[in-house]
Amino acid sequence: MTTPPIVMLLSRDFAEKAVQAAIAAIEIYNKPDFHFREETFSLLMTNSWELLLKAKWLSDHNEDVTSLHVYENDPTDSGKKNPRLNRCKNPITLGLTSLAQKLSEDKNSGLEKPCLDNLLALVEVRDTSAHFLNKDLYFGRRILEIGTASIQNFVGLITEWFQIDLSRYNFFLMPLSFYHGFESAVPVSVSKYPEQMQRLLAYWRHTLFVARPLWMPPSAGQITPRHPLSRSARRISERIIRGHIGSSPKI
Repeated sequence: MTTPPIVMLLSRDFAEKAVQAAIAAIEIYNKPDFHFREETFSLLMTNSWELLLKAKWLSDHNEDVTSLHVYENDPTDSGKKNPRLNRCKNPITLGLTSLAQKLSEDKNSGLEKPCLDNLLALVEVRDTSAHFLNKDLYFGRRILEIGTASIQNFVGLITEWFQIDLSRYNFFLMPLSFYHGFESAVPVSVSKYPEQMQRLLAYWRHTLFVARPLWMPPSAGQITPRHPLSRSARRISERIIRGHIGSSPKI
Protein backbone atom coordinates (compact mmCIF):
# COMPACT_ATOMS: atom_id res chain seq x y z
CA MET A 1 0.00 0.00 0.00
CA THR A 2 1.52 3.28 -1.09
CA THR A 3 1.75 6.12 1.39
CA PRO A 4 -0.07 9.24 0.17
CA PRO A 5 2.23 12.22 -0.39
CA ILE A 6 2.38 14.83 2.35
CA VAL A 7 0.79 18.04 1.12
CA MET A 8 2.20 21.18 2.69
CA LEU A 9 -0.31 23.93 3.35
CA LEU A 10 0.28 27.02 1.23
CA SER A 11 0.54 29.17 4.35
CA ARG A 12 3.25 26.91 5.75
CA ASP A 13 5.12 27.06 2.45
CA PHE A 14 5.02 30.85 2.57
CA ALA A 15 6.24 30.82 6.19
CA GLU A 16 9.19 28.58 5.31
CA LYS A 17 10.13 30.88 2.43
CA ALA A 18 9.90 33.84 4.81
CA VAL A 19 12.51 32.20 7.03
CA GLN A 20 14.87 31.73 4.09
CA ALA A 21 14.47 35.37 3.04
CA ALA A 22 15.22 36.50 6.61
CA ILE A 23 18.31 34.30 6.73
CA ALA A 24 19.51 35.82 3.45
CA ALA A 25 18.97 39.33 4.85
CA ILE A 26 20.94 38.53 8.01
CA GLU A 27 23.78 36.81 6.13
CA ILE A 28 24.19 39.80 3.83
CA TYR A 29 24.13 42.25 6.73
CA ASN A 30 26.71 40.29 8.71
CA LYS A 31 29.25 40.09 5.89
CA PRO A 32 32.49 41.71 7.10
CA ASP A 33 32.97 43.89 4.02
CA PHE A 34 29.85 44.66 2.02
CA HIS A 35 29.11 48.17 0.79
CA PHE A 36 25.41 47.75 0.05
CA ARG A 37 24.66 46.29 3.48
CA GLU A 38 21.72 48.34 4.80
CA GLU A 39 19.98 48.69 1.45
CA THR A 40 20.12 44.95 0.70
CA PHE A 41 19.05 44.04 4.22
CA SER A 42 15.97 46.27 4.00
CA LEU A 43 14.98 44.79 0.62
CA LEU A 44 15.31 41.18 1.76
CA MET A 45 13.82 41.68 5.22
CA THR A 46 10.72 43.45 3.91
CA ASN A 47 10.28 40.59 1.44
CA SER A 48 10.55 38.17 4.35
CA TRP A 49 7.89 40.06 6.28
CA GLU A 50 5.55 40.15 3.29
CA LEU A 51 5.81 36.37 2.93
CA LEU A 52 5.16 35.90 6.64
CA LEU A 53 2.11 38.17 6.68
CA LYS A 54 0.72 36.47 3.57
CA ALA A 55 1.21 33.13 5.32
CA LYS A 56 -0.72 34.40 8.34
CA TRP A 57 -3.49 35.80 6.13
CA LEU A 58 -3.86 32.50 4.27
CA SER A 59 -3.91 30.58 7.55
CA ASP A 60 -6.69 32.84 8.86
CA HIS A 61 -8.69 32.51 5.61
CA ASN A 62 -8.78 28.72 5.17
CA GLU A 63 -5.84 28.68 2.74
CA ASP A 64 -7.95 30.54 0.18
CA VAL A 65 -5.46 32.25 -2.13
CA THR A 66 -8.19 34.50 -3.56
CA SER A 67 -8.38 36.19 -0.14
CA LEU A 68 -5.02 37.76 -1.00
CA HIS A 69 -6.21 39.22 -4.30
CA VAL A 70 -6.77 42.94 -4.79
CA TYR A 71 -10.20 43.57 -6.33
CA GLU A 72 -11.65 46.40 -8.42
CA ASN A 73 -15.08 47.23 -9.77
CA ASP A 74 -16.12 45.58 -13.01
CA PRO A 75 -16.57 48.38 -15.60
CA THR A 76 -19.53 46.54 -17.19
CA ASP A 77 -21.27 45.44 -13.98
CA SER A 78 -21.39 47.79 -11.00
CA GLY A 79 -22.28 44.97 -8.62
CA LYS A 80 -19.31 42.81 -9.54
CA LYS A 81 -15.65 42.96 -8.57
CA ASN A 82 -12.78 41.44 -10.50
CA PRO A 83 -9.20 40.73 -9.41
CA ARG A 84 -6.85 43.50 -10.48
CA LEU A 85 -4.30 42.05 -12.89
CA ASN A 86 -0.66 42.83 -13.42
CA ARG A 87 1.08 43.17 -16.79
CA CYS A 88 1.21 39.41 -17.34
CA LYS A 89 -2.49 39.04 -16.40
CA ASN A 90 -1.90 37.45 -12.99
CA PRO A 91 -3.93 38.72 -10.00
CA ILE A 92 -2.24 41.41 -7.92
CA THR A 93 -2.02 40.45 -4.25
CA LEU A 94 -2.12 42.51 -1.06
CA GLY A 95 1.23 44.09 -0.25
CA LEU A 96 3.23 44.31 2.96
CA THR A 97 1.88 47.59 4.32
CA SER A 98 -1.73 46.71 3.49
CA LEU A 99 -1.49 43.33 5.23
CA ALA A 100 0.34 44.82 8.21
CA GLN A 101 -2.39 47.44 8.68
CA LYS A 102 -5.16 44.85 8.42
CA LEU A 103 -3.51 42.44 10.87
CA SER A 104 -2.66 45.21 13.35
CA GLU A 105 -6.37 46.09 13.46
CA ASP A 106 -7.14 42.52 14.52
CA LYS A 107 -6.53 42.43 18.27
CA ASN A 108 -6.13 38.64 18.18
CA SER A 109 -3.43 38.58 15.47
CA GLY A 110 -0.49 39.37 17.73
CA LEU A 111 0.81 42.10 15.42
CA GLU A 112 0.83 45.11 17.71
CA LYS A 113 1.32 48.82 17.08
CA PRO A 114 5.08 48.89 17.93
CA CYS A 115 5.66 46.07 15.44
CA LEU A 116 3.66 47.95 12.78
CA ASP A 117 5.71 51.12 13.40
CA ASN A 118 8.93 49.14 13.03
CA LEU A 119 7.72 47.54 9.79
CA LEU A 120 6.77 50.91 8.31
CA ALA A 121 10.20 52.27 9.23
CA LEU A 122 11.86 49.33 7.49
CA VAL A 123 9.67 49.92 4.42
CA GLU A 124 10.78 53.56 4.36
CA VAL A 125 14.41 52.42 4.28
CA ARG A 126 13.58 50.04 1.41
CA ASP A 127 11.68 52.68 -0.53
CA THR A 128 14.47 55.23 -0.07
CA SER A 129 17.21 52.79 -0.99
CA ALA A 130 17.20 53.96 -4.63
CA HIS A 131 18.55 57.30 -3.30
CA PHE A 132 20.41 55.83 -0.35
CA LEU A 133 24.06 56.72 -0.04
CA ASN A 134 24.96 55.36 3.39
CA LYS A 135 28.36 56.92 3.87
CA ASP A 136 28.47 57.36 7.64
CA LEU A 137 28.02 55.41 10.85
CA TYR A 138 24.99 57.41 11.91
CA PHE A 139 22.68 55.87 9.30
CA GLY A 140 24.27 52.49 9.88
CA ARG A 141 23.50 52.80 13.58
CA ARG A 142 19.87 53.77 13.00
CA ILE A 143 19.26 50.91 10.58
CA LEU A 144 20.92 48.44 12.95
CA GLU A 145 18.44 49.55 15.61
CA ILE A 146 15.43 49.19 13.31
CA GLY A 147 16.70 45.91 11.90
CA THR A 148 17.35 44.40 15.32
CA ALA A 149 13.78 45.13 16.42
CA SER A 150 12.45 43.80 13.12
CA ILE A 151 14.21 40.45 13.57
CA GLN A 152 13.04 40.09 17.16
CA ASN A 153 9.46 40.80 16.08
CA PHE A 154 9.77 38.36 13.17
CA VAL A 155 11.07 35.54 15.39
CA GLY A 156 8.33 36.10 17.95
CA LEU A 157 5.48 36.10 15.43
CA ILE A 158 6.61 33.23 13.21
CA THR A 159 7.09 31.10 16.32
CA GLU A 160 3.68 32.09 17.67
CA TRP A 161 1.83 31.66 14.38
CA PHE A 162 3.52 28.60 12.84
CA GLN A 163 5.60 27.02 15.64
CA ILE A 164 8.67 26.99 13.39
CA ASP A 165 11.84 26.10 15.28
CA LEU A 166 14.48 28.72 14.53
CA SER A 167 16.96 27.61 17.18
CA ARG A 168 19.29 26.14 14.55
CA TYR A 169 19.79 29.55 12.96
CA ASN A 170 21.80 32.55 14.14
CA PHE A 171 19.05 35.15 14.10
CA PHE A 172 21.02 38.24 15.08
CA LEU A 173 22.65 41.22 13.43
CA MET A 174 26.35 41.66 14.16
CA PRO A 175 26.75 44.93 16.10
CA LEU A 176 28.58 47.64 14.23
CA SER A 177 30.12 48.82 17.50
CA PHE A 178 33.34 47.14 16.41
CA TYR A 179 33.86 50.44 14.60
CA HIS A 180 35.37 53.19 16.69
CA GLY A 181 32.80 55.85 17.55
CA PHE A 182 29.72 53.88 16.46
CA GLU A 183 27.84 54.39 19.75
CA SER A 184 28.20 58.17 19.63
CA ALA A 185 27.79 58.58 15.88
CA VAL A 186 25.57 61.59 15.08
CA PRO A 187 25.19 63.66 11.92
CA VAL A 188 27.39 66.74 11.87
CA SER A 189 24.62 68.68 10.15
CA VAL A 190 21.33 67.24 8.92
CA SER A 191 21.19 69.95 6.25
CA LYS A 192 24.23 68.38 4.58
CA TYR A 193 22.22 65.25 3.74
CA PRO A 194 20.21 65.02 0.50
CA GLU A 195 16.52 65.95 0.81
CA GLN A 196 15.45 62.28 0.69
CA MET A 197 17.66 61.49 3.68
CA GLN A 198 16.45 64.53 5.61
CA ARG A 199 12.83 63.42 5.14
CA LEU A 200 13.72 59.86 6.22
CA LEU A 201 15.40 61.19 9.38
CA ALA A 202 12.35 63.32 10.15
CA TYR A 203 10.08 60.31 9.70
CA TRP A 204 12.19 58.23 12.09
CA ARG A 205 12.20 61.00 14.69
CA HIS A 206 8.42 61.37 14.70
CA THR A 207 7.40 57.72 14.47
CA LEU A 208 10.08 55.72 16.29
CA PHE A 209 12.39 57.51 18.64
CA VAL A 210 9.66 59.11 20.76
CA ALA A 211 7.79 55.83 21.21
CA ARG A 212 6.81 54.53 24.67
CA PRO A 213 9.02 51.60 25.80
CA LEU A 214 7.42 48.23 25.07
CA TRP A 215 9.01 44.85 25.75
CA MET A 216 8.67 41.42 24.26
CA PRO A 217 7.85 38.80 26.93
CA PRO A 218 10.23 35.81 27.13
CA SER A 219 7.31 33.51 26.29
CA ALA A 220 7.01 35.02 22.80
CA GLY A 221 9.56 32.61 21.36
CA GLN A 222 12.44 35.06 21.09
CA ILE A 223 15.84 33.54 20.40
CA THR A 224 18.75 34.83 22.44
CA PRO A 225 21.54 36.01 20.10
CA ARG A 226 25.11 34.96 20.81
CA HIS A 227 26.43 38.49 20.51
CA PRO A 228 25.13 41.34 22.69
CA LEU A 229 23.55 44.34 21.03
CA SER A 230 25.25 47.68 21.17
CA ARG A 231 23.68 49.98 23.78
CA SER A 232 22.00 52.20 21.18
CA ALA A 233 20.53 49.20 19.33
CA ARG A 234 19.24 47.86 22.64
CA ARG A 235 17.57 51.18 23.49
CA ILE A 236 15.65 51.63 20.27
CA SER A 237 14.77 47.96 19.89
CA GLU A 238 13.05 48.19 23.27
CA ARG A 239 10.73 50.84 21.90
CA ILE A 240 9.55 49.15 18.73
CA ILE A 241 9.15 45.53 19.75
CA ARG A 242 5.74 43.97 20.23
CA GLY A 243 4.92 42.91 23.77
CA HIS A 244 4.19 44.24 27.22
CA ILE A 245 5.81 46.60 29.70
CA GLY A 246 7.63 45.13 32.64
CA SER A 247 9.38 42.08 31.20
CA SER A 248 12.90 42.59 29.95
CA PRO A 249 13.96 40.98 26.67
CA LYS A 250 16.63 38.31 26.84
CA ILE A 251 19.34 40.01 24.81
